[in-house]
Formats: sequence, structure tokens, C-alpha cells
Amino acid sequence: MPELIGSMPSTEVDPDGSANDTVDGDSDTPLLRAFDPGDDEPDEKDVLETIGELMSGPRPATWVFCGDGPVETTFPDRFATELRTTYRRPLDVVVNTLVPGSPIKMVLEHLEWQLGRFHPDVVNLVIGSTTASTGPGFAATLTTLVDRLQKLGAAVVIHAPDPDGSDELQVQVDEIRELAGGRTIPLVDHAGADGDQERVDRLCKALKLQRPGG
Repeated sequence: MPELIGSMPSTEVDPDGSANDTVDGDSDTPLLRAFDPGDDEPDEKDVLETIGELMSGPRPATWVFCGDGPVETTFPDRFATELRTTYRRPLDVVVNTLVPGSPIKMVLEHLEWQLGRFHPDVVNLVIGSTTASTGPGFAATLTTLVDRLQKLGAAVVIHAPDPDGSDELQVQVDEIRELAGGRTIPLVDHAGADGDQERVDRLCKALKLQRPGG
């Protein structure tokens, strides 16, 4: 996935042996470069700090939504609109790979196809009520999946479902909260959310997104 960066200098060597950076053409024109996996090695930087730097920087970001989402959801599309209008990020790309009714194991099994090929800056892992069917292995699967996502170099955000009275699902929500808290991963709680716009609002709040000039 190409990404927008500042002008890329070519290096010339002066007669005295020192390097001199020059740019062909307009030095103010951003250039495209091919994705280099070495640029996105995971580090220990706080996720909110990483996302804050993305939002304040000049390079367009790639956001991927994966996991379980309602059949009629417009959540990712509305978030894309929010990025373009409210946060003035018209070149950011939002990729929606949500599969309604899919357990997180499906994301793990198809990680490259659903995520890796897009080289995401931010991954929104949306966990729906289907997780209740995954049984006692849910916590281990979630941990493995988060490990893999972080190895992609992506900032991970987890969306927890509404337990809606289910004791089994409540146990899994508690496991999600424990993992998120232990790794300082932003958590978006969808319990009681009234529609997609409220989900977007909760996401923006969880990420502490700042309006330009605000």
C-alpha cells in the first residue's frame, strides 16, 4: 500500500566527500513510496500517542475494521466521513472487512487477506455477540490475534460487544477488558449504543481525537 511522505531527496557527494541532499523538481511536492515492512516494526509507544501523531501528521493513514458487525451497519463508513469532515483527513483510507456473524478466530485464520495486504496503521477489532459461540478458548484466541496484529506494526483498538444479559458473553467482555487494560489498548464499549453514530462518537472519544484548531 503506497503511502504519502515528504519529498524524498537524492544524495549527491560533493568533491570534499560530504553528502548533499537534492530533490528533482518541486521540493514541496510529496512523493509516493512503496510499502516497506521495515518501516512499521511494532514498538512500545502508547497506542493513543501513536494515533495522535497519525492524526496530526501529514501522511494519510489506513484504518481497517475487522471482526463481527451487524448486517446493516454503516459504522466504518460513518467513521470515514467523520475523518474527512470533522477531522479534515480527506486522504485517509478506511477499509471495512467486517463479516457479520464471524468469530474472531476467522480473523486469525484469514489475517493476511482481511488485514495484512492493506498494511494498516490502525486496526479496529470489532467483537460481536458471535464470540459467545467460541467457548472457553476465547481469551487465548484473542491474545494470539492481538499479538499478530501488533506484529503487523498496527495500533490496535478493540470494540467490546453489549452482553445484553448473557452471562457467557459478559465473561468474555470481562476478558476483553482485562486484556485491553493490561496492554493499554483503547477499548470502545458498545453496551447500550443507540445506533452507528453513537458507536462512531464512542470510538472518537476512546481515541481522544482532537478537532483541528480545537
